Amino acid sequence: MPVIRRIVIAVAVLSGLAVVVPIALFGIYDLVSFQPRRANIRSLGMQSPLPATLIALMRKDYEENGYSHITARILIDRLPIEWNRKQPMSWQATFTTWTLLARLHLDEHEQFALIAANSYMGHERFGFATEAIARFGKPLASLNDEELATLVVLPHSPSMFQEETELLQIRRDRLMEKTQGNRGPIPK
Repeated sequence: MPVIRRIVIAVAVLSGLAVVVPIALFGIYDLVSFQPRRANIRSLGMQSPLPATLIALMRKDYEENGYSHITARILIDRLPIEWNRKQPMSWQATFTTWTLLARLHLDEHEQFALIAANSYMGHERFGFATEAIARFGKPLASLNDEELATLVVLPHSPSMFQEETELLQIRRDRLMEKTQGNRGPIPK
């Protein structure tokens, strides 16, 4: 009987460690890697508030898959975050960790500001505000709903949408339909 009891205790201790150790390591990584970069992360986001229509469109576009993974990709790209490029699992671990950190520490508006300021839009341009001027000749705050929807869907595949403008319009129209649904116009 004492042998079985020792085995049960050993299994319980190892099971507990299997849960506690990854959580502890995540907390340490948070303190060492994310928290010291908070000021840099804030400076990457758009400084002016985003139009309410743009926020509604982004919410609807990202509702199925979330947006923390997009924020994580931007942070990994823009901040000096070390990961071994020769090891695919290194990328996966880094990406997953930063997705969780973004979800944990950044609210929706902070993440949307990062996405709006840093998304690749094609033609070597980054950010919704830059693309608004280049594509529509007016500032972000002056765009209509269709133009804002175009900016939201463009980062999904900017290279393809450069060549296939009809596909960009189809994707934009789908987002507009999803956002408006049966509830009337998009919130202003």
